[in-house]
Amino acid sequence: MAAAAGRTPVALPADRQLTAAILERYGADLKRLRQALARRAHAAYFLILAEEGGTRLIGAERQGWMDRFDLEQENFRAALDWLIHTGNAEWGQRLGTALHLYWRDHASAAGGRNR
Repeated sequence: MAAAAGRTPVALPADRQLTAAILERYGADLKRLRQALARRAHAAYFLILAEEGGTRLIGAERQGWMDRFDLEQENFRAALDWLIHTGNAEWGQRLGTALHLYWRDHASAAGGRNR
């Protein structure tokens, strides 16, 4: 930050360098944790949406839910990709099951199988 302000950076003593390195590592770990929690929350939201909407793909509300699923297709894919990447087979299977009628009727079941 000092260099950005036009000042020459000051060399830190070894103990302060260690403290700075620890704080930098802590910040990076915290950022990764926040990203993972955000991805998990995203997957959870879209899993719940798929499960609730999936039961309504048969009946009077069908078209409204098909339209909603069309809008959320990339979010469903991102959630499924993340669940596969993290090895969360239970949630991944639930999401795939909830989306099977949607995929079947939109001829995009191959998209689900390829994941």
